[in-house]
Amino acid sequence: MPITGGWANYFGLAEASNIFENLDGWIRRKIRSVLWRQWKKPRTRYQRLIALGLKEGTARKTAYGGKGPWRMAKTYGMHRALSNGVIEVMGYTSMADIVRARSECT
Repeated sequence: MPITGGWANYFGLAEASNIFENLDGWIRRKIRSVLWRQWKKPRTRYQRLIALGLKEGTARKTAYGGKGPWRMAKTYGMHRALSNGVIEVMGYTSMADIVRARSECT
């Protein structure tokens, strides 16, 4: 939060909320990609996706998909397991929300 909060406060002076929404989407995809890499093996990926509440069939298709991390981060299964809400619970604060809150205060 400190880094993204600082960026949002610095660049929030410009009135371009669309840029922050696009950047938030890219960061969330990067988070999904990094988690995919950390899980390393398909079996671990399958177990983690099940633990995150994904159905077995979808988890199997996602875990054993032979694509790279960046491409897998955009799949249906990853979005269902690691939704925006789950990523927020993990500690990510949206830059667009920070800018919106800042503009409401002024």
